[in-house]
Amino acid sequence: MNRPNFFIVGVAKCGTTALFDYLAQHPNTWCPTEKEPNYLAFDYPALQGPRTEEDYLALFAGAAEEHTAIGEASILYFFSQVAIEEIRARYPDARLIIMIRTPADMVYSFHSQLMSTANEDVADFAEAWRLQDERLAGRHIPSRCLVPEFLQYRQIGRMSRGIRRVLDVFPRDQVRLIVFDDLKSNPQGVLDEVTDYLELPRYDGVDFRVVNANRVQKSRLVTGVTTRPLRPGLQGFVRGLKRFTGLQNFSIRSLLARLNTREAPRKKLAPEFRQELRDYFADEVAELEALTGRDLSHWRD
Repeated sequence: MNRPNFFIVGVAKCGTTALFDYLAQHPNTWCPTEKEPNYLAFDYPALQGPRTEEDYLALFAGAAEEHTAIGEASILYFFSQVAIEEIRARYPDARLIIMIRTPADMVYSFHSQLMSTANEDVADFAEAWRLQDERLAGRHIPSRCLVPEFLQYRQIGRMSRGIRRVLDVFPRDQVRLIVFDDLKSNPQGVLDEVTDYLELPRYDGVDFRVVNANRVQKSRLVTGVTTRPLRPGLQGFVRGLKRFTGLQNFSIRSLLARLNTREAPRKKLAPEFRQELRDYFADEVAELEALTGRDLSHWRD
């Protein structure tokens, strides 16, 4: 049975979808068509796709002999308190990829993502930012929010903590940090770096298309349907139907969610608030510099 040997584990809104798409185009990789199965995030059952190991491994059933790199991308693993340990226990030789971005941009983009999935209901990010203490006390939580801790943007932006947690579990040579700026400015260079890391031949036939552009929801009602966890009885029915049809990678909910959103440019933050975010995350940027060995001072400007 085919088993994954690489994981893109985070960070959310840092280019993981694009990198996953580019890697999936390589002739020697096998990636499920459905990103983010979240199977190993056992502490977030409402967000899991496959619920059994059999269903999870079925995602990789199509891998052939030439597919020497078999992997998946689940950004929830970075936030999970158990997923990284589960990967280490089940796939000890796996190679992990973590993408990072300017913390101020990352949390703003994350807020937009939560808005599009009805996990956030305060459209103005500055207002949502100032609600964090109230929400930490359990107030002003959106009725459809599946993970209230995701509303704590100050913590979400502390990527260095998650990276250090990963490095406590995996040796450094099995963890590759990728800066979003590099993927944006030189996608072929980043792809070459990652394929070298995964011991794949370099490949120059990738379509570096725009992936996962900012989206906004069309209907809150449909969003509620697509984000609400399935009842246990329906979960079993859907799993059985997928096995019967051989469509393990197909998700009608993901299709509906996609149809219920449209691309829209993200509004620019007010300069004063943007500077507030950069000031708040200045020490975080220093931590990321230490972890990457890179000069990221422009993230503080």
